[in-house]
Amino acid sequence: ADGAVNVVMRQGATVSIDRDSFESATASCKPGERATGGGVYNESSVFSMSVTSSYPTPNPTTPPATGDGKAPTGWRVWVANTTPSPDPQPVNAYVVCVS
Repeated sequence: ADGAVNVVMRQGATVSIDRDSFESATASCKPGERATGGGVYNESSVFSMSVTSSYPTPNPTTPPATGDGKAPTGWRVWVANTTPSPDPQPVNAYVVCVS
């Protein structure tokens, strides 16, 4: 029907982040879809993980951002691990896509 929109959530690959380190995780829409938002999931260490950046792609992993005016096709997050545990902590980026 006119105006109908399909909305889906896509998960990126699991990224393990070492203690006292930070990493990026990315989730991408399928071809023909556009990103409307996104975020990160880590349920095991919610008190010791910090999201340091969260933004749509395409954009580079280092400044300056160059995505202004481009159609968003994914989501990237940067997460810092400050847990006392020596074990790496898993995180997943998520993106909400429409078509």
